[in-house]
Amino acid sequence: MKCPKCGHDNADGDIFCSECDWQLNKAYKPETKVQKVVVTTYVGLVFGVAALIVALMDFGIFGAVFGAIGMIASSYSMTLVRVSDVQEDKKKIMIGATALSLVASVIGFIIGFTGIF
Repeated sequence: MKCPKCGHDNADGDIFCSECDWQLNKAYKPETKVQKVVVTTYVGLVFGVAALIVALMDFGIFGAVFGAIGMIASSYSMTLVRVSDVQEDKKKIMIGATALSLVASVIGFIIGFTGIF
């Protein structure tokens, strides 16, 4: 029987993997680090707010660049939050913060991009 965690071929009838000691009848789901989720959420939020502020101060190129970085970080963070092991009450807060950062990034990007021309 093939181990769902490490892929090692075990003998039929084995309960645990002889390589990694994983219980063979249980599916393996890799853990997503909660700290990585929190950091990417804050990075997206910081860049989104910075893009909005800088674009409104009429520094077009910086608003567009910060907005683009904020959109990338926010969309990555949104995916991480949904698939992570974050508690449900905190997950709602993080999704809200990520959505806010995405909106701020898009607005900052648009204002900054139009300010370039």
